[in-house]
Amino acid sequence: MALNMNDPYIRAERQPASLVALGVRLKAHYGVGADNFGIKGNEYHTSGFHRSRNWILNSVQGSGSGDYSVRGSRNMGGGADNDAAFDITPGVWGTAENRRLMVELTKRVYDAAVRRDPRVTANWYEFAGTLDGKTVVTFYADGGGFKSPFDSSHLEHLHGSGYRDTIEKDHTGLGDVLLGVGGEDEDDMGASFGPQDIKLYDADLDFHLNVTSLTIPPVQGGAADPRPCWLNFCNDTGEPYGLRIWYTTGNEGYSPFPQTANGQLVLRSGQRWSVEIPKGTGGLSIARQAVNSDGKAVAPTAELRAYSGHLTLAIERGAVIK
Repeated sequence: MALNMNDPYIRAERQPASLVALGVRLKAHYGVGADNFGIKGNEYHTSGFHRSRNWILNSVQGSGSGDYSVRGSRNMGGGADNDAAFDITPGVWGTAENRRLMVELTKRVYDAAVRRDPRVTANWYEFAGTLDGKTVVTFYADGGGFKSPFDSSHLEHLHGSGYRDTIEKDHTGLGDVLLGVGGEDEDDMGASFGPQDIKLYDADLDFHLNVTSLTIPPVQGGAADPRPCWLNFCNDTGEPYGLRIWYTTGNEGYSPFPQTANGQLVLRSGQRWSVEIPKGTGGLSIARQAVNSDGKAVAPTAELRAYSGHLTLAIERGAVIK
C-alpha cells in the first residue's frame, strides 16, 4: 500500500549533504539527470534505509522496531530524520548499455566488499545490483556475503545502504570505488592536485588579476596521463561564499563549468562540491564572487564584497591506466 507522503515524519526526512555530494559526482560522471539518483524513498518505500529512523519507529505508517534498518547500535545512532541509502541508475533504464554499466558498478563495489576495502566497510552495510546483467545480487559491504536478493528493479539501478551513525560522513571513498578511482591500482602518479589557494579578491585590481588561472594536463587527453579528473571545493568558513568557474579545452574559448549557474556557484558552510572536469579541459579560470541577498553569486562591488578568508580547491585524478 502506498504511503501518505504528507506524513509529518516523511516531510521531516533529511537527505544528508554527503549523499547529495555523492550523487552529484556520479550523475556528472555518467552524464545523467536528477531522476537517475535518489536518496529519499517514494511512496512505495515502506521500510528500510530509504526511510528515516523517526518514521520507522514513530509514524502510524512506520514499519516498526522489527525493521532491519534500525537494528543494532550503529543504526540507532546518527540523526533520526536522516535517510541512509542511495540508488543510482548509470544509464537509460531498460537499455543494454545501462545493464553493462550496472555490471561494471556492481563488480567494483562487490570486489571491494570481498577484499574488505575500508572505503566500503567503514560506513556501508549492504549493496544490491547485478554481476551478470541477468540476476539481482544483494550482499554485505563487509566481506561480500550474499543475502536474499532485492527485487528485479535492481538489474537497472545500484542500491547502497549506509550505517545510520556515519551516513553524514564524507563518501568520497565509496565514490572512488564505484568509479574505479585509486585503491589497489594506484601508484605514485595517483595523487590529487591540491589543495591550491584561490586568490583573494582585491577591488583595486582589474578583473584578470583577481583570477586564479590553472593549467592542467588535458583531462582524458594527456599523452602521459590520460585520466579523468574532478574539481573539488569544501566550504568550512562558517558562511556561504561565491565562485565564478570557467574552463577551456585550449580552443581559444571558455565555457561555464558544469553543474554551475552559467559559471556561478555558491557553496554553503559545510558543503562539499565535487564535479567531473569535462574531457579535454586544459585550463580553469576561478574567481571569488560575492553572495547577494537572494543567495546568488554575483560580481563583487565596493558594497558587496567577496569572502576574504583563506579558500582552497583540489583536483582529484582518476585511476592509473595500465
